[in-house]
Amino acid sequence: MTDIVLVSTRSSFQGRLGTHMFDIVLPPLGLAYLGAVLEKAGRSVGILDAFAQGIDDEALVERLAGGSRIVGFYCNTENVRSIGRIAGRLKACQDPPLVILGGPHASALPEETMAAIPAVDAVVFGEGEATACELVDRLLQGRSLRDVRGAAFREDGRVVKNPPRELIQDLDALPMPAWHLLPMDKYRSFVEARGRRVMHLMTSRGCFSDCHFCQSTKLWGSKVRYHSPERVLREVDLLRREHGIEFIQFSDDIFTHDPRRVKVLSRALRERRIAWTCTTRIDLLDDGVVADLKAGGADFISIGIETVNTRLLQTINKHMTREKVLAALELCRRRGLKVEGLFILGLPTETREEALETLEFAGAWPFHLVIYSFFTAYPGTNYWAMLKDSPHLDKDFSRYSLATGITYVEPPRTAREIEALMTKGYLDFYLRPRNALTLLGLVLRNPGQLLSSARGFLSVLANLLRSRSRSCGPRAGRP
Repeated sequence: MTDIVLVSTRSSFQGRLGTHMFDIVLPPLGLAYLGAVLEKAGRSVGILDAFAQGIDDEALVERLAGGSRIVGFYCNTENVRSIGRIAGRLKACQDPPLVILGGPHASALPEETMAAIPAVDAVVFGEGEATACELVDRLLQGRSLRDVRGAAFREDGRVVKNPPRELIQDLDALPMPAWHLLPMDKYRSFVEARGRRVMHLMTSRGCFSDCHFCQSTKLWGSKVRYHSPERVLREVDLLRREHGIEFIQFSDDIFTHDPRRVKVLSRALRERRIAWTCTTRIDLLDDGVVADLKAGGADFISIGIETVNTRLLQTINKHMTREKVLAALELCRRRGLKVEGLFILGLPTETREEALETLEFAGAWPFHLVIYSFFTAYPGTNYWAMLKDSPHLDKDFSRYSLATGITYVEPPRTAREIEALMTKGYLDFYLRPRNALTLLGLVLRNPGQLLSSARGFLSVLANLLRSRSRSCGPRAGRP
């Protein structure tokens, strides 16, 4: 029997453009790190990625029953209720495992999550590697969890939350993620990778900013901590050599925070002739950084722009202006560096006119791709703290998806109006000949998934057109 199985359940969170028909399936990187540190500590570990492997909840319970002493779930807000159902069924098995949770939702609401799910024995909150190792040891040995920092547990019928654990300062001390425990052939991202085998890496943790809609600083802290360039490149080389990876998606919140590090990594990636992309902020782009990214062979970069309205940028604590956005994008255009623009619709206090300002901008500027998300006040964000008692906030966590659910609407605006604006944004952008050809080209360059990707493309287009038709009808309906 395995000591612990780490589980990523099915979720629509990974989908883009409101669907996961586009074959975007990325690995549970946090579980891979946990698996690596637990193996290093001498534990037998498995990872079950139900999303990637297409395992529904019924089959998942059958797979997990009786196979491990501990089951650990990655818990985001959208899947917390389904995890509760799965955990309850596991506890009803003849030889029930201990159940622990980690991830962003469990970290944000450890006590509330345990109160809502009686089948959970403990929660790891915050940065999980050191806590998980100590917690698993204590659970398997039947010892008290009283002094395990970063853990919440049950004692005498009540939930106890221990003090938080200090953050790991030397990220290079962590072993490389346990790629060998993952179904590496199941991961794909045709939009980013254009048919090449893709993997995403996280080379730093933390963010100096504290945008009101983001959980990052609560999970990783406000100090940016890095893997060394040497460690990053060893990991890239391992993925190419042992798993045939051809495209790296760097998932750091702010990959370009240290310009000197960007220069070193860009040169080394260029020498390796591997394709890659990264995510960053407008205020972390200057001409030197943009030049290094372009020279390093970055296919494109993703920028969380969110909105181009200066009032809203200040309201969401982005510390940005429309003029700064325009200036940074112009640097990218001059250098020939393609940009994927990431935007949020339905932000608190946003007016219809301000939303249209963002849509018009996104449609006019020559972005490589555009992604819209609905505003979601995730637990752990500043906006959750501000809005959790609002009558306008939907508390059905199963609907907390950036792509498919509107969970906060301030009257007189309506969910239908915001949905119609997203539809308009996508149609205005992707029905333009240049952009439609770009998206179609990405589908055609992915021969291994050509049929399903083409179906996804047509399905999304049909859904958008139907949505536009509905939005032209009466405005009555749900708020």
